[in-house]
Amino acid sequence: MVNNKKITFLVLLVLLLFVVSCSDKNSIAMPVSQESQKASDQTDQILKVKQDLEKAKEELQTKNTELEKKLAEIKDGSNKDYSSVIEQAKPSVVTVTTELGTGSGFFINEELLGRSGGDDFVITNYHVVKEMAEPNYIFYKDQKPIGKSVILQDSSGEKRIGVIFATGNDNLDLAIILKSNLLMSEATGELIERQKAYRSLDLIDKAKPGEEVIAIGSPRGLTNTATKGIISAIRPGDIQDFAGITLIQTDASVNPGNSGGPLLNLQGKVVGVNVAIYGDQSAGLNFAIKSSELLKFLDLVKSGELEKLKQEEIKENIFDKEKGDDDCEKLGCIAGTQFVGSNNSDVYHVCSSSYVSRIKPENLICFPTEESAVDNGYRPSER
Repeated sequence: MVNNKKITFLVLLVLLLFVVSCSDKNSIAMPVSQESQKASDQTDQILKVKQDLEKAKEELQTKNTELEKKLAEIKDGSNKDYSSVIEQAKPSVVTVTTELGTGSGFFINEELLGRSGGDDFVITNYHVVKEMAEPNYIFYKDQKPIGKSVILQDSSGEKRIGVIFATGNDNLDLAIILKSNLLMSEATGELIERQKAYRSLDLIDKAKPGEEVIAIGSPRGLTNTATKGIISAIRPGDIQDFAGITLIQTDASVNPGNSGGPLLNLQGKVVGVNVAIYGDQSAGLNFAIKSSELLKFLDLVKSGELEKLKQEEIKENIFDKEKGDDDCEKLGCIAGTQFVGSNNSDVYHVCSSSYVSRIKPENLICFPTEESAVDNGYRPSER
């Protein structure tokens, strides 16, 4: 019995020691478990911060992309702010008035002509000044302008005298006018010498279909008129009457009087020079000479090549006296007393070899009297 009690006591003692031992182990293990949990929590927090940073980075990239897109739209003019383009360009656009009608024009940088004397040059179409100037010619000699005068009216209404400086031809339908410092008095019509500087328009030879454009000019004499449209197509020399000349086709509305005015992109740069309307004016078939062609023309003038071309043209058309040829007689006209007209013009001239030699004989018509010329719809030449 005593032994049984001892055994029971020993068992209880062992159980007590075991319980105490387990209790000690748990008390030691708890701090380690808490540290592990703390470390795990910190890891989760770091991962969350990292995820938040990545999300913020993505949002920032999206906003930057949107901002860059908006800046690009502003830069290329896609912000649709037509009014600012028009207002900035208008002071650089003029109405060109000749003895026979009106057209439009715009100022260019004189450096494009290799000059730096502070001169103001205006671009227009050759057909605007055609009846006042020969084709393919520079009307400047001994540092003096020798061309005929036109009137340049700016956007403020001031009228100044301009002088024809250089011309293209019926195919390359461009001309240059040199603005003088002579201002026409609105009250008396007298000429007053008064300087005024004009801002030139920049040229750009890049244009593509679908690009929005603005035409500015003086249709039917209505100054400061602006219309908008798109570039419908680029025509690389495939339009009749402009063989080999790259044109821009546009649906921007133009009318008689717009000729010579600028066709602008939405950055306010000149992509073309308005030149022709095809068909009904409501058809939207309007054309401008691409700026790349204008730049070539300016290079011809700048380099002196235009003068060389003119001299070659004159040599080709020199009347061969030794063979007894007479250009007027070829047409059945008598030089000095009868008259000739061209089938691509509506004016007549006194028949002379110097005039006939400049035009292909098949394009000329002989009139025995002035009355017969008038009866056929011709009028006297101003030249």
